Amino acid sequence: QRQHIAQCALGSDAMPLRTDGFHIWMPLPDGWRADVFAAECGRRGVRVSEARSFAVNAADAPKAIRLCVSHEAAEARLQKGCEIVASILRQKPSDAWVNI
Repeated sequence: QRQHIAQCALGSDAMPLRTDGFHIWMPLPDGWRADVFAAECGRRGVRVSEARSFAVNAADAPKAIRLCVSHEAAEARLQKGCEIVASILRQKPSDAWVNI
């Protein structure tokens, strides 16, 4: 159910692999850095993790974020959070964000 909520909000392009896991690994579009994307999500009230947080060597981490779909108890809040992430994905990073 939660994966379905996320896929409906994010779309199949942002969420290429549908799983039944607790997390979604999302590759970021060209132009986005994971740290900048995570900061913008946080600014809008959605916490995501950069892939480098899970890599043995941060330099080898993919340009991606991890979105947890199991932590939020309210499915309506999960949907709203995914909608916020989707809206950020549709934008191009601004120069102000890149200089964070």
